[in-house]
Amino acid sequence: MDFAKMIEAARAENANGIEMRRGKKYTSVAVRVEIFRRHCGSELGVETEVIQWGSEKGSPIVVRAVVRDTAGNVIGSGYAEEIRGQGQVNSTSALENAETSAIGRALACLGLSGGEFASAKEMEAVDRKAAAPAEPASGSQSATSRSQATRQAEKQAGAPDAGKSIAHGEPVIERAKRLYIDLRDNPEQQAEALRRQADLVEAIKREAPGAWAEIEKLIKTTQAEQAAAKEAAE
Repeated sequence: MDFAKMIEAARAENANGIEMRRGKKYTSVAVRVEIFRRHCGSELGVETEVIQWGSEKGSPIVVRAVVRDTAGNVIGSGYAEEIRGQGQVNSTSALENAETSAIGRALACLGLSGGEFASAKEMEAVDRKAAAPAEPASGSQSATSRSQATRQAEKQAGAPDAGKSIAHGEPVIERAKRLYIDLRDNPEQQAEALRRQADLVEAIKREAPGAWAEIEKLIKTTQAEQAAAKEAAE
């Protein structure tokens, strides 16, 4: 694995990058993931973890992405925060948006950013549909679709040890979101769904505790509502 060649490849791609203020270029996450996988193969992988997941509009979602080698050593990391409901993308795909941004910043720590880190103000000036998951957005196929570029990014960002944050090539938080939606939309079947997906539940508890906290809150709310309805009926 030659980091110098990998960085040079990113800089070469930067000619087609997203233009920032003052003429800077920002290479998209999808392109950087392609370069990362092409040069690193299975020697390095990307793990993602939900640090904070708010399900209500206006609540923050924070995701951490870590690049590790096969021995588990951290090679690079990055955080990203999005506000649910803020803007078109975050109205439907804030979690996926934050994850993709976190992966991008973790890769930037390796030099896979075309030589430029995007500052907060610069990022505000970029059309988020180009720099981050567009709508149809990145991430989960539940309730929303995703862009081809982000599907490719997430698929290729799979860690070599899939038992960690990336399960079967798909981030645990993506599966957690689908489980949340399933439980929310089918309150009468929550117990059965949790029993049927016991392995997934354990993975979410272990790898995405913030997401599990939201799922637990939903379950408790549903149970309280069902108990109240039963009491009223009696």
